[in-house]
Amino acid sequence: MSRPLMATLQPLRARRVVLIATQTLNNGVVFSNGLYQNIFTLYRLMEALGYLPFFLVNTKEAEPAGYLIGCRVLTLEEFAKKPIPVHLYLEAGMSLSPENRKILKMLGARSAKLYLGNILNIDTETSMFYPQMNFAHHVVGETDEIWVSPHYEQHREYAAILNGCSLSKSRIAPYVWDSTFIAAQGAPKWTVAPNDKPTFVIMEPNISFQKNAFLPLWIIEAWHRKTGIQPRVVFINGNRFKAMPHSQENILPAMDIYNKGFIEFRDRSDMITIMRENPSATFLCHQINNEYNYMILELLWAGFPVVHNGERWADFGYTFRGCGIGDGVVAVERALTEHGRGGEQIQRSRAETLFWHHSINNPSVQAAWRQLVEAAA
Repeated sequence: MSRPLMATLQPLRARRVVLIATQTLNNGVVFSNGLYQNIFTLYRLMEALGYLPFFLVNTKEAEPAGYLIGCRVLTLEEFAKKPIPVHLYLEAGMSLSPENRKILKMLGARSAKLYLGNILNIDTETSMFYPQMNFAHHVVGETDEIWVSPHYEQHREYAAILNGCSLSKSRIAPYVWDSTFIAAQGAPKWTVAPNDKPTFVIMEPNISFQKNAFLPLWIIEAWHRKTGIQPRVVFINGNRFKAMPHSQENILPAMDIYNKGFIEFRDRSDMITIMRENPSATFLCHQINNEYNYMILELLWAGFPVVHNGERWADFGYTFRGCGIGDGVVAVERALTEHGRGGEQIQRSRAETLFWHHSINNPSVQAAWRQLVEAAA
């Protein structure tokens, strides 16, 4: 049996430095994109593994957010004035120029780029609909390894070739999650609806085919036509969806839930606000190649019924397969029938297993990440 990690924790000066490049973290950034919550979780993971992590940013906040108090933050200018030996330079939410990466290599660092977005789908869609746009979001050169989240394995080779890395240096990085952000905000717990009129919430961003609200809307429409029950549909990012000509001309006019005024079109909003405004809601999610989603984990943590089609999380929440509207209706009926009648307790118990599977405190997760960091040496 291996010794406990704390028994081998080294003094600060003896720990290997891990630089994590990211956009300047503040509440506006962290709560608008789960990517940056993931980066903060990785920082905590590096500390738990006994490394000395730093956020490498362009600029510092004058008054850092509360969760950043105690975190080590360096600007590139500060690092250039007083460089330190670096064990690993990890890009996750920001890219340095190849020239700066080369300087880090001179200090002994290996360079890894972690992709937490589905670049293959994004680039394919971009080239189809915006043929004049270049791909400036790929800053390539002087990167030694490519790491991708498990649910983005399909673009691992593409990312490696794009960055000029050997395919043998493209690796799968375990997905990590922690309840810090949702717990710190005081997320409300789901409660039984006071009446028989169900509330559905759709929060897809509607910016690509990967995450859009077409299928959730069709599932609610099919459920309404089947049961005759009048739903309340809270459609976050719905104003964006409604503004699309295709939605106005071809989708919404064919829906009873739209023609009867059951849909509330809303602007983008944060999770805590939506939970508080809709404490008895059922959330509908649909994805293509984006199975792992902090939103689903947060909803499960708060005890909300979640209808989704993520195959890797099929044992958690109320799931349907692929793009099956009929299967989606069955999942909705299960959620409405079971949640509030003991099903919420079963779902929460199962969810604890999922939380532990992705936890930074899970020894298996720690071992896999340690191997990644050390393999990059």
